[in-house]
Amino acid sequence: MVNQLSVGIDLKVKDYLSLLGGSEYANPWVAGCVNAYVVALSSIPFKFYRDKGSAKRLEDNHPLVRLFWDINPHTTRNQFWQQSVQMLLLTGECFWALERLNGRGQPQEMWVLPPDKVEIVPHKTEFITGYRYRVNANEVFYQTDELIFTKRPDPNSFYRGLSPLAAARQAVLFYYFS
Repeated sequence: MVNQLSVGIDLKVKDYLSLLGGSEYANPWVAGCVNAYVVALSSIPFKFYRDKGSAKRLEDNHPLVRLFWDINPHTTRNQFWQQSVQMLLLTGECFWALERLNGRGQPQEMWVLPPDKVEIVPHKTEFITGYRYRVNANEVFYQTDELIFTKRPDPNSFYRGLSPLAAARQAVLFYYFS
C-alpha cells in the first residue's frame, strides 16, 4: 500500500508546512516533534562576541545585538527564532528579509518569509541574481544582500533546500491515508 501512496504524490513546501496543523495534512507526530525542537532552540540565549586576536569581548551594544533583540515591531525575538526553526525543519529552508536599512546600510528589522512564497532568481555567472517574494498580486524583489537564505542541502537542487521530512515522507503519507 505504501508504494501506491507515493505514486503521483509529491509534497511541496506548502504541503510540509501544512503538516504542522490547520489542514487535512496535519500530523500530530510531526507537530509534536517540531514544536519540541522549536521551543528548545528558541530559548537559547544568543550572545555576540567580537574577536580581538587572542581575546574575545562580549558585545552588548552593537547594532547586530540590537537587531536580534528587537527583530521587528510585530515579532518578538522568541517568535522570530520559533518561526525560523519551524521553517527550516518543515521545508528545509528559511528566508530572512532585512528591512528598513539605515544611512549606513544596516538593517533595522528582520522578517521571516514563507519559503513557498519566495522564488530564487538564478544568475548565469553569479549563481543567484536575487529573490522574488510574491503574496497574491504583490511582489517584492530582494537583492542577494537584502535577504539571508539558510537551507538544508538538497542533492537534486543547488538552489533550494530539502526538508528533513523528505526522508520520512512515506511514513507521513501512510499516516495520512490510513
